[in-house]
Amino acid sequence: MKKILIFLAILSLFACDDSISKLSLDNTAPNPVSNLQILETGGDYVKLIWSVPDSKDAAFYKIYKKLSTETETITNFIFTDQLQVNLQNTQQGIIIDSLAFSNNYDFAVSVCDESMNESELQKITGIETLNNNPVDTTPPGDIAQLQLVPTFSEGYEIIDVVITASFVAPGDDGDNGITEIEVRYSPFGPVNSDNWQTAFPYQGTVFSGIAGETTIIELPLKKCMAPPPVPPNYAFYFAARAIDEAGNTSAIKSFSGKITAEVIRKSCISCWECLDICPENAISKQNGKASIDLSKCVRCGDCILTCEEKGNEAIKYYITE
Repeated sequence: MKKILIFLAILSLFACDDSISKLSLDNTAPNPVSNLQILETGGDYVKLIWSVPDSKDAAFYKIYKKLSTETETITNFIFTDQLQVNLQNTQQGIIIDSLAFSNNYDFAVSVCDESMNESELQKITGIETLNNNPVDTTPPGDIAQLQLVPTFSEGYEIIDVVITASFVAPGDDGDNGITEIEVRYSPFGPVNSDNWQTAFPYQGTVFSGIAGETTIIELPLKKCMAPPPVPPNYAFYFAARAIDEAGNTSAIKSFSGKITAEVIRKSCISCWECLDICPENAISKQNGKASIDLSKCVRCGDCILTCEEKGNEAIKYYITE
């Protein structure tokens, strides 16, 4: 009889856990994008732009395209499903290339959250590509006011530890259109035209936004880390240039930022989760609290994420100019 009661108690625990998980399941989709429009049309490309939704849990966009003559629903034709949402910019866009000349296309954009809930689609239909693709030899305008935005890791839910910068977006062929921003970095010194090709390329796509508007870019540290050993004054040196769909590039602009990791001792609860997670053994116990050896720390951010997951905020990364 005692064994049966224990078995029933265990079953009730599982049932309780299941009911809790159902209650906490996110079934709410983000708000859709607005003001979806075609900014420019070529022979084999179009430039889409839209206003960013006000949903705080918007994570990435799904972009759909299909020929207008095709009878299937547009949701069968995903172009890309990993264009990241940047909630700090009011407008975002994408260049869709490899289209056929003199054809009509339909496009749609939706927004997904981390739970894969998808918003309503915003559609634009009957967009005709040109019957030729004139050679574009005009470079984009230069990036203006490129600068580091000093930040530190608090005030919002952390998904990635990032370096944040801002710039005034250039236009493609003067003041018109949007461009991609190509970013390179080095931990060893400033990046310029002499060492551009040997600097590390940032493994991500950054779109400039509307010409003349201030655009915020976030560069996750894990995509920009330097290999150990780490310089004592660990700085990231960045450079960026605009590039259009024809491969024309603007002048190179540079900026840099120093990153300091610090344990806020009064907030440290001595759980030692950060010691276990650190891949470089850069964290140790000092007088009952965690301490970071900056000569070993590669600024990967794993300790910050672990500290946040435990409901604590004892480790900060200060990003300063």
